Amino acid sequence: MSRALKLAVGCHLVVALGAAAMGLVYLFSPRFMPYHAQVTGADWEAIPAGTQRLILAFQRGSGVAVIACALALFVLTLVPLRRGERWAMRAVPAVGLVGLVPLAVIIGRLGAETGAAVPLPPLLGAIGLLAGGGIASELAAGRKRR
Repeated sequence: MSRALKLAVGCHLVVALGAAAMGLVYLFSPRFMPYHAQVTGADWEAIPAGTQRLILAFQRGSGVAVIACALALFVLTLVPLRRGERWAMRAVPAVGLVGLVPLAVIIGRLGAETGAAVPLPPLLGAIGLLAGGGIASELAAGRKRR
């Protein structure tokens, strides 16, 4: 495996690991996130029980979706990308970007509209790593053709 491909694999695995961790936090948290309290202007205990259930359902659904994206990144990175399969060099960053860019837009907009301290920097970092991994994959593919 070339250095460029190792770099791509590393970038994508870091994103997959971070996404899995974030998804697990959202899936298993017994209450909403601190920035949710800033957005609503209310503590968790002040939210009616039915609304709490609804918020947790959405939050857990988001967690499961991010875990699914992380799992896809892990599998695609560890099997076809590590083998140097060209289709995976574009599929891996595409899967990650499709999962994380809309999330970053939604969270960024929420922060801009409310002033809440949303977790946008880690998402932007992950998007940067996906882009960097995609570029490294393309460099590896270019060397392979020569």
